[in-house]
Amino acid sequence: MRWLIYILGVLIFGSTWVAMKIGLQAMPPFAAAVARSILTFVVFFVAFRLWRFRFPPIKNIRRDFLLTGLMLYGVSFALLYWGQERIDSSMSAILYATMPLFTGIFAHFMVPAERLTLRVIFGLLIGFVGAILLFAGKLSLSGTISGMLAMVLSSCSCAWATVKTKRDLHLIDPSALAILMLPAGLIVLLPCLAIFETPVRFWIDAKGAGSVIYLAIFGGGIAFIIWFYLLKRLSAVAASMMTLLEPLVASFLAYLILSESFDKYFFLGGTMILVGVLTVTVQKRQTA
Repeated sequence: MRWLIYILGVLIFGSTWVAMKIGLQAMPPFAAAVARSILTFVVFFVAFRLWRFRFPPIKNIRRDFLLTGLMLYGVSFALLYWGQERIDSSMSAILYATMPLFTGIFAHFMVPAERLTLRVIFGLLIGFVGAILLFAGKLSLSGTISGMLAMVLSSCSCAWATVKTKRDLHLIDPSALAILMLPAGLIVLLPCLAIFETPVRFWIDAKGAGSVIYLAIFGGGIAFIIWFYLLKRLSAVAASMMTLLEPLVASFLAYLILSESFDKYFFLGGTMILVGVLTVTVQKRQTA
């Protein structure tokens, strides 16, 4: 059952890259990120209230919620959107694929039960090499150094927030984690919107509106509930390996929906990613 949920999470997260590509044709990136975050929070908060879901008291861990939400939904998202506009998309995908590597390093020092082993290191490296091969045929070094640095820092921020959640917030219900952290992210995203995209210019058509709604409900809500659910039951590194599988789904959907062609190294890179993911995840799993 757990692995079915893992696969479902990969499919949803992978599909969000295509939805984002469609949505960015209708509105600029920070406007899209803010609209997505606000809609996610409103829809799921109201839905959970109607469902009479009881959000846990977070008074004693309010600082952890704020800091983790800032890094995961705020800093990471802001750097991701900002960096993507300044470098080639293939380079963006490769640089963001460093997220499991950073997660392994942070977990090694922050979570005593998740020390790096030779097997995990091998899985991380072969998975990362697979990600490079996946986009090798389209790789372009064009773009700014600042854009590349932003993508790496986005990956690093997401990795740190993942490990901190695993260590300090693992007892909180996944639904509460996914929803209650969103306002903290807006503390970063709203100023970015005001600085870089004011006045906001956008044109919402059916595709653009559908993209925002899909990203809010599936990409922002359901996908992150699944993510936090898995993070409670798998190691931080095993959960983070989902980010290496997402490009496979995104590439396949782009082929079906956007008529994009597969890269010539797609199948070799995809095979290496699968080997890396299996190497890391097929181990004794935590049930925190």
